[in-house]
Amino acid sequence: MGVSGAYYLTDSIFTAIFLGCALTATSIGISLRVLVNANHAKTTAGHIILGAAVFDDIGGVILLSILFNFAAHGEFDVFSTLLLITKVLVFLLLTPPVARVLLYFARVLKPASDNSGYEVIITMILVCLFAWLAHLFGAPALLGGFAVGLALSRQFTSPLNRYLVNPFAFTHKMEQSSKALVDVFTPIFFVYVGISLDLSQLDYSTSGVLLWLSLLAIASKLVAGTVAGGNWQKKLIVGSAMVPRGEVGLVFAEMGLKTNIIDNKLFTELVVIIAITTLIGPMLLKWSLNKHGHHSQVE
Repeated sequence: MGVSGAYYLTDSIFTAIFLGCALTATSIGISLRVLVNANHAKTTAGHIILGAAVFDDIGGVILLSILFNFAAHGEFDVFSTLLLITKVLVFLLLTPPVARVLLYFARVLKPASDNSGYEVIITMILVCLFAWLAHLFGAPALLGGFAVGLALSRQFTSPLNRYLVNPFAFTHKMEQSSKALVDVFTPIFFVYVGISLDLSQLDYSTSGVLLWLSLLAIASKLVAGTVAGGNWQKKLIVGSAMVPRGEVGLVFAEMGLKTNIIDNKLFTELVVIIAITTLIGPMLLKWSLNKHGHHSQVE
């Protein structure tokens, strides 16, 4: 749906595919905050949303990797594409356990009396290391940060989990200590995106298309929620939680601009669509949670 709709903004099918892939992203962080506030994060719907968002973003990253490979070589080669997909999947399978092994070493090497921000330093080292490794594999660097996040997560499961149990006390401290990094770098990223925007590129001729694409971006996620089990309220909760593209969509858009897959005009239009979904998504989710609660009380 996203690709067919995006084709109205550009005559290039390649660029339309990129726009469609960028709109597959889901900002689970935004929806998760709404779910936590409503005490709904640990429900069946909450688990479905979390799992779907992970697979959603992995699929988006793989598609973007293929597009970047195509943009770099100027042609679509089946063998190199299959090789790239294999490398990305192997990277995703191997790096979280490897990162968790490194966490064990980091915990052992930590000085007994240390108040120097050791956990923050380890977080930055791991993110930079695996971002570099992802780039080496031919995948977007953000895949490395994603792998480190899986290694830190208590919910991450793998056949090696019985041997690589999450050192929760240490990873929890890493998470808490790293919030300062998020507070510093997130505004910088949004400022950078804002500087890249050229609102003069928007005109009345494309406003209708932008509105149509925004509706498509919202509707496609709501339709995806219908495959979830349960009543229609639960399906609506799942679909609504998948709507916001947020910072994940902005990262994809920024990468497309840097690699010249999209120009400034398309970048601005894509950011506008992402902003609309990011505003509408939480409101839809909050409304659907209220409806679900009311329905449960009636029953």
